[in-house]
Amino acid sequence: MLFLIQFIGNLIQNLVVPIVSIIVVLIIVSKITDKVQVNKLSKFMQSSIVWFLGIILTVFVGVVSLEGTLTASVDGITAKTTKAAVSTLIPVVRKSFRRRSR
Repeated sequence: MLFLIQFIGNLIQNLVVPIVSIIVVLIIVSKITDKVQVNKLSKFMQSSIVWFLGIILTVFVGVVSLEGTLTASVDGITAKTTKAAVSTLIPVVRKSFRRRSR
């Protein structure tokens, strides 16, 4: 999970922020002069960045929800395994488990 967060942060810092800066410059240049028309390029880059961030967010939410589901399953299995191992290996604990279960 930490790797994914770090990877997404680096991706945004090294890819998205420079592209957004370029988009801002293109919009400013387009507004200043009529000779240079880069409106379509800046709009294309804007929509590309929005799609890219949407895909990254979708992947991140998917991984987080998958991890949450798996963690709950593993916790339940771990608790049952620990209870069985302790009750089998330690006789005193086994007797106390038997008394409580009746």
